[in-house]
Amino acid sequence: MYNDYWGFSRSPFSGTIDPERFYESPGHEEALARLSYVADEGRQGAVVLGPAGVGKTLLLETFARRIRRPNREVVIARCPALGGRELFFDLCQDFGLAPEPSASEAELWRRLRDHVAANRLQDCQTMIVIDQAHLLSENPTQLRAVHMLFHLDPHPAARLTVVLAARPELMRNARPEVIEWVDLGVAIEPFTAAQTSEYISHLTNWAGRSEPAFATDAVTKIHELTGGVPRQINRVCDLGLLAAATEELTQVSEDVVESVYKELSPETTAGPLSIAV
Repeated sequence: MYNDYWGFSRSPFSGTIDPERFYESPGHEEALARLSYVADEGRQGAVVLGPAGVGKTLLLETFARRIRRPNREVVIARCPALGGRELFFDLCQDFGLAPEPSASEAELWRRLRDHVAANRLQDCQTMIVIDQAHLLSENPTQLRAVHMLFHLDPHPAARLTVVLAARPELMRNARPEVIEWVDLGVAIEPFTAAQTSEYISHLTNWAGRSEPAFATDAVTKIHELTGGVPRQINRVCDLGLLAAATEELTQVSEDVVESVYKELSPETTAGPLSIAV
């Protein structure tokens, strides 16, 4: 809607999960390095922890794109909330195994087990990435599904790695189990003030604009209001660009940022943006 006004070739803050728009902060760079180590060393598993909106899903997509090889099969389960059978069914589909709609949880697990074993025999590593894994830690039945994934291939030469990405409540709900399963943990934190500024510049440049679209004090205010959480930064910036274009401003100002922030969270006058996600 505002792309022509600001000279964008694409929307910078749409929030789409596109690795092309990935901003590699020092924290994200470290996370990618650690996850790549787990993959290259063929470790059993890793867990990526971070609050809602901090960029775990985009990190996983970027990671998967970078590590795919002819001898490494990578799949990502993006919505495991429905439980074990549905998780196994989706993974079977992602692996191209054409599961029967009526297949039981046990039958689906065996299909996965046989596929992982066949990959090992062909010297192909299997990587399963579970986004929003905290949704599977809310009761013992769902947690059992995660346990079953880590035990798909008990062979000493197993070439299976499972990566869990979750909010911190995963560790509160299932800390002993997670510690047993994974070899390495990665924590993703919100951006610092400097990183928020770099993130905004990165996305506006990625969208095709070389000149700053946000005034310096506006960027400072964005960080203050969002707490450096990328998803919330995207929302404020998106509305800020729209409002500033409507007013025919040359940059998004601090006043505009405060105004759109109040629209997003009208009951809040101070503190980080509070939107349930």
